Amino acid sequence: EMKEQLSGSCTVEVAAFNEFTNFLSDKTLEQEFDFIIFDTAPTGHTLRMLELPSAWTDYLNTTSNDASCLGQLSGLNENRVKYNSALEKLRNQDDTTMMLVARPSHSSIYEIQRAQQELQQLSISKFKVIINNYIEESHGLISSQMKSEQDKNINHFTEWLNNNHAYYVPYKKQKEEGIESLTNLLNDDNLIENDDFIVEDHPQFNKLIDEIENSKVQYLFTMGKGGVGKTTVATQLATVLSNKGYRVLLATTDPTKEINVETTSNLNTAYIDEEQALEKYKKEVLATVNDDTPQDDIDYIMEDLKSPCTEEIAFFKAFSDIMENQEDMDYVIVDTAPTGHTLLLLDSSENHHRELKKKSTQTTSNVETLLPKIQNKNLTQMIIVTLAEKTPYLESKRLVEDLNRANIGHNWWVVNQSLVTLNQRDDLFSNKKEDESFWINKIKNESLDNYFVIPYRVLEY
Repeated sequence: EMKEQLSGSCTVEVAAFNEFTNFLSDKTLEQEFDFIIFDTAPTGHTLRMLELPSAWTDYLNTTSNDASCLGQLSGLNENRVKYNSALEKLRNQDDTTMMLVARPSHSSIYEIQRAQQELQQLSISKFKVIINNYIEESHGLISSQMKSEQDKNINHFTEWLNNNHAYYVPYKKQKEEGIESLTNLLNDDNLIENDDFIVEDHPQFNKLIDEIENSKVQYLFTMGKGGVGKTTVATQLATVLSNKGYRVLLATTDPTKEINVETTSNLNTAYIDEEQALEKYKKEVLATVNDDTPQDDIDYIMEDLKSPCTEEIAFFKAFSDIMENQEDMDYVIVDTAPTGHTLLLLDSSENHHRELKKKSTQTTSNVETLLPKIQNKNLTQMIIVTLAEKTPYLESKRLVEDLNRANIGHNWWVVNQSLVTLNQRDDLFSNKKEDESFWINKIKNESLDNYFVIPYRVLEY
């Protein structure tokens, strides 16, 4: 169980911050370089955790909170002074600037806005906001439509972006890897070549529907990193299957509640309010804390309950409550999926129930009923939703490795918003199409040919 707790994203962040502090405390490096640039930064949650006294004690040896994924820091206690020094450097405006980088998409800008708010609560106050891949000029119908979407998203956040004096990095046709390519980012020229890409043929979305119908699967979760289109794919699945006469429940955690489907006799929708679910779960956990528990330890529990794993567990518990009376549904489709790591935290024993029995006051019978169904590959499949790009592909691979550890089914991959199957020329994206072709081939191999491509939807004006 401790090994699984140490597999969480929070632990990875602490490990990264541990290395980060070595750089910050190295006087030789300070003298040798004018700038030290890190391509990642700790979240507000991790930094808050590192400031809590109980994070550095043996308190975690004497408590059992099924949401805890940070793992204890007492083994790193000799670095505590270094950590405090590093935090002070992050707060010093003369020393440190936090670069908040986003694509011009709603979800991406929203995430950096939220990250800034978290960091500001820790007295980190110097920021630069950078919007990357902004299309300055269109060169075809696809880039024209994408530019319109980008401008709409930017307009939504105009006040915040202006207040932060946001910088915009233009979309470049060239690849952004390697020293030479990165140097070209600073050039004003953006070499545009004719789009002579040969349209490719890949399995389409309707084939995925056929495979779902031919299987015995009842529960479908769309899984992927932010911005890949999980809600869109889940909505499409629910709509098509319900139109075929199946009884479908579509459950969403999308905070906008804009899943754009009409409830019909075959299609029902349920909204899981993640904030409400998290508050409910927090109350359940805190209700088990003894009255004589020191305040430092309570503070630790409160911060631990803000971890990503806790949010997933709270969601899973809320989802299990919704599922209590849904036996008559042919398909239950959910636009959010717990990671394999979270499922293992909930169910980390050989007989799949040690965690439940150990802390039964914190785990409802609905969860205990649902977990075996999720682990049954004949009943449940996670659909990996990704983009035909390097980072989404690598992140999806990590999610799959996580699911494999938890023995959770993931037969199908969906490549969303792809350009390679479109018979639509756009000179700005000729290189992008070549890149997509490369990553789709990787996805094809990784998924053992169980992949499906959804093209970018071009609206004819």
